[in-house]
Order: sequence, then structure tokens, then C-alpha cells
Amino acid sequence: MRPALRLLLPILVAALVLPACRAQSLSWRLVNAQIARRHPDVPQTTTADLAARLGRGEPVVLLDARTPAEYAVSHLRGARRIDPNASADDIRQMLAGTPDSAAVVVYCSVGWRSGDLAARIQEAGRGTSGRGRVENLRGSIFAWANEGREVVTGAGDSVAVARLVHPFDSTWGRLLRRDLRAPID
Repeated sequence: MRPALRLLLPILVAALVLPACRAQSLSWRLVNAQIARRHPDVPQTTTADLAARLGRGEPVVLLDARTPAEYAVSHLRGARRIDPNASADDIRQMLAGTPDSAAVVVYCSVGWRSGDLAARIQEAGRGTSGRGRVENLRGSIFAWANEGREVVTGAGDSVAVARLVHPFDSTWGRLLRRDLRAPID
């Protein structure tokens, strides 16, 4: 995909999806259904399943497909940020050295950008089944935080538990509990 089109695609998608969501009142059911229709070949994992796998110490690579500003506010512990519009070369470089047995779980705010990125990771050669498959986190960081699961800020030795999540914008932020919404710059 051309770089200019890759940058415009999320804007075009939002222009088509947001009016439908507003007309039917933005809901998790509607958002998750649209993401599943958009990427039927991308396996979805739940926040409960991911938490259990992380708790058991299973090999999982967490990729945060949000902007640097969103990631700076908070992210899942151990997640690496990757540009939501990363190219196949960027993806291969980020996953170089990752064991084939490790699942790759991609998340964003609600699952839209991460679904797109998970599909591109599949196209770049990562599996869709068994150990090592790429998955989209259903509900992404909003669902994770809404359920009271830990999010952190910082990196390395400076990681601390965070209280807030970047709401992306005022529309999508309605899916995030009010007490978790960080101010938008």
C-alpha cells in the first residue's frame, strides 16, 4: 500500500464508521462486530484470555498500535509500541528474533487500528493458527482498563502503574470509563 494511502486510510475508515456508530449509539457490540467483519481472518483474543496467558508466563509479544502520545499516557506492561501504519519491513524488523512459538497480540484503543496492523503482520508472514499466531485484543486497552486491569507508564526501570488511558478522541473515548480518561491535548 502506498504511504500516502496508508496515512489516509484510518481517516477514511473513521469517516465511514463513526457516523454509523453515532447513529446507532456507539457501543462495544457494534464496534466489535465491525472489526470482526473488517478482519474475519484475524483471530480475536479476549482480555480475560490474555490476562490468564500472561499470568501463566506464556510467551506473548504485546504490540501497542497507538501513537507515541497515547502510549506515553499508559500501555500494557511489557508492550512495545509500533506505528499503526507500519510497513511489512518495519513489522519484520520489530519481530526479528521473536520465537515462532510466541503469540503476537496487537492492541490499540478499541481494536480498529490493531486489527488492521494484525492483518498486515499476517501478510508479512506471521501465522494465523496455533502457537505463534497473531491476534487482535478484542476491546484493546479500553476494555482492559475498563475491567480494572493494570496499565503502566514509563519504560525500563521507570515503569509505574498508571491511572489514566489516552481516550484517542472525544467520540471513541466514550467507550472508556470516565474516571480513566486522560485529558486530550
